[in-house]
Amino acid sequence: MMNRIASAFRPFGEVFGRILLPLSGLLALLLLQVPSCFGLEPAQILVVYNNTMPESIALASYYQQKRAVPPGNLFGLPLPHGEFISRSDYERQLAQPLRDKLAEPSLQHRISALLLIDGVPLKVGPDLPPEKSWTDTLSMQRQAIGMQMSTLLNRLAAIIELPSAATAQLPALQDLEKRWKSVEDQLPVWQRKHNKDQDFTAQSAEVQTLLIRLNGLAPVARNILQKTREALRKDSLDKLVFLSSLVDQQLNLLRFDGVTGDNLLSALSLRQLNNGLIGAYAFLSAEQQQPPDEDSSASVDSELSLILRPSYQTGRWLANPFAQQYDPFPGIEHLRRNTLMVCRLDAPTPDIVRRLIDDALYAEA
Repeated sequence: MMNRIASAFRPFGEVFGRILLPLSGLLALLLLQVPSCFGLEPAQILVVYNNTMPESIALASYYQQKRAVPPGNLFGLPLPHGEFISRSDYERQLAQPLRDKLAEPSLQHRISALLLIDGVPLKVGPDLPPEKSWTDTLSMQRQAIGMQMSTLLNRLAAIIELPSAATAQLPALQDLEKRWKSVEDQLPVWQRKHNKDQDFTAQSAEVQTLLIRLNGLAPVARNILQKTREALRKDSLDKLVFLSSLVDQQLNLLRFDGVTGDNLLSALSLRQLNNGLIGAYAFLSAEQQQPPDEDSSASVDSELSLILRPSYQTGRWLANPFAQQYDPFPGIEHLRRNTLMVCRLDAPTPDIVRRLIDDALYAEA
């Protein structure tokens, strides 16, 4: 069973990251002392319980009364009894109703933590098998991009007077890399030879267009930063560098959601814009070499921490946005706001759960 985000957490005193601990009672005890440890107010907690189980209803009410949680922050759902919930039932009976609840005007952007009461399932099952396998999807995209790369490389080779290497089949990545290396080696020779030709401007424009389609904006932006700007317009160059940095930021954010069927085309277009067809092809090749885990089952607590995300990959570990190394990332605070703290108030018996609540109050007093 997978916890969705890798556990690269700060100490609890700084930030309480989203992870399911084996001792659910200890985890609940930490939340019970939220005001002193983490600065959470009762109105920032949404208490989720199973409204088909009397004990779950009673425990939610007990916690609400003891901790002065607003009545509107209690949310009961008709959930299966037992530890397991299928992926389809999880989406239909738990995740989507929670998204709708969190979108209500009285709660929107105000909830920082979900507290799951004994009776909410522990484990969510794997994804339903897709109609087309992820490997097949990647393979089709890789084949299409590989053929585009081959066509553009052959056109560029023809302009700079290299022999053609046309092929009807998808070339291997190493063959495309060798072809690109030969083009790179020949380019300076061609530029020196044609520097004074009358048709240099037209051919040079086509060569530059092909290079950007193959390599993307990132190399151009880096080149601008490394060289003097000479007679070129500074404001235009600044905009190009800024655009490349924005695209690079979006690509960096992929590590927090992974690549899915929903965002694959978007990820590819960003990769192609910044790193060209060569970068997109290498990206797909790397994805194919690291297939997702076959078992996408996970802890309910872990999955619920990401319900505010539009889409995320369920078959791999995802980077933890609360890790200190990501503090400088542009947009990281927005991502952190869309990652909920999820805790569970659970124990072998309801009486022990009540004692957890009472003992926390006694300790604070």
